[in-house]
Amino acid sequence: PTVRGGSGRSRCDGIPVVGRMLSALKGVPLPSSVEDLPWLIDPPGTATLFPQSEEEMVARDALLLMDPGAIILVADEKNLGRSLALLLHAAQFQLPMVVVLNMADEARLQGVTVDTDLLSEELGVDFIRTVALEGRGVAGLTRALLKPRLPTASVTFPEAMESALQQLEALLAGTRIAPRALALQLLGGDETAARLVKAELGAQVLADARAVVDSLAAGSA
Repeated sequence: PTVRGGSGRSRCDGIPVVGRMLSALKGVPLPSSVEDLPWLIDPPGTATLFPQSEEEMVARDALLLMDPGAIILVADEKNLGRSLALLLHAAQFQLPMVVVLNMADEARLQGVTVDTDLLSEELGVDFIRTVALEGRGVAGLTRALLKPRLPTASVTFPEAMESALQQLEALLAGTRIAPRALALQLLGGDETAARLVKAELGAQVLADARAVVDSLAAGSA
């Protein structure tokens, strides 16, 4: 079945949607059993994983609570700068990723040129240029989805924040979520991440983690 985000909640839209989506990707055979069909989590568009709205909460929850096997990040090629910060944040979850550059035709008309080979080399994931309405780029997307790559992009923060992140990563080792990604969510005041830490590692670890966050905040005041 497909899980699609809407109004802050996920809903099941039914198996046929997934069947049509998979069959549209030529070369990807459908499973013989319904139980083998993959879930597609399709949250609303978001600019940040530190949610400020119900729609953005859906995207954050998909990463923290739904155990995705990979990320497909769809970016508007003519406004790529907006998506790069989200990409770098999502990369910290250490999940295989493919980046889809949509609206390639409009970008070209506006004189926007993106070096996808260079981006792929620098960030470690495939960038696939598409024009969704015309179905262009589907073959390349199919190949990339069969073997999505782990991002190699890393972000270095100012010294005090890096020190706090390293302390948090040590505390959070052993969770389902990549420790650095979970640490970033805690530093951003994410209470869903806090509840996850308490559930998986216990109240004392959460208290220790909050102490690190509070110490950083006090030092920045």
